[in-house]
Amino acid sequence: MDNPVFPQEMIDATIEDLETVRFALNALDTSSVVRRLNRRLTRRRYCNKGPNFCIHIVGYDKLKPYGISIHGAIDGFSWKILWLSASHSNKNPRIVAFDYVHYLKTIKGVPRMVLADAGTENVDIKYIQMALRSFHNDDVAGCRSFTVGKSSANQRIEMLWSFLMPHFTVFWRNFFKDMIDAGELDNTDRTHMECVRFCFLPIIQRHLDTFRITWNSHRIRNQRSIDVTGNYGIPDVMYHNHLSVMLLTGHMKFQPILEY
Repeated sequence: MDNPVFPQEMIDATIEDLETVRFALNALDTSSVVRRLNRRLTRRRYCNKGPNFCIHIVGYDKLKPYGISIHGAIDGFSWKILWLSASHSNKNPRIVAFDYVHYLKTIKGVPRMVLADAGTENVDIKYIQMALRSFHNDDVAGCRSFTVGKSSANQRIEMLWSFLMPHFTVFWRNFFKDMIDAGELDNTDRTHMECVRFCFLPIIQRHLDTFRITWNSHRIRNQRSIDVTGNYGIPDVMYHNHLSVMLLTGHMKFQPILEY
């Protein structure tokens, strides 16, 4: 029996791609397509004017049950990993602030904004950022230069963890689980945890450094749902050669790094 809505010829046809399906549904049932479009979630647009305009920082706790904590930061414009460090804690404000201060010395300036979660580990970074930006007179100077939000909303850095999982986390998590299953490691014993840090922390840091270098030199492909910054390419190139990138994307020039 023939289908009154979908002709048999269309049912038997081979659909080559999703665009064909979308056009077919729009032609055959326009009213339903309009109803679905009215209820869909609207993707928010992320805007970042250049390197060091806004950096995103957050901790990573997947290896915390084995005594290893990770903290990282990423540049919102270029996707460049600014630091990725392993230590015995990412909740100690002094340890986290050490990475931030080292980053300030590297760029010889201060970023316009820092986006982080509301954890107490970011208190020192908050005060340093606000103090260094208190001498400027732009619209995000002073206390507005440090923004607090939920970790789940910090998409730039949270996205990075999804790539870190298969290339780093899975290996080390399985490695430590195998040690526990073999009776070689007791992660409830403080002495065992200190031994893990003593033996494996330098190796894990080298693994993170390798991931950071590889990430910063790989090419980020253009996406169909590209945001307004048009930031795709090699992170290191976009970070250090931002004027060319902004010229190609039609953005106005701005002062990316402010002196402190």
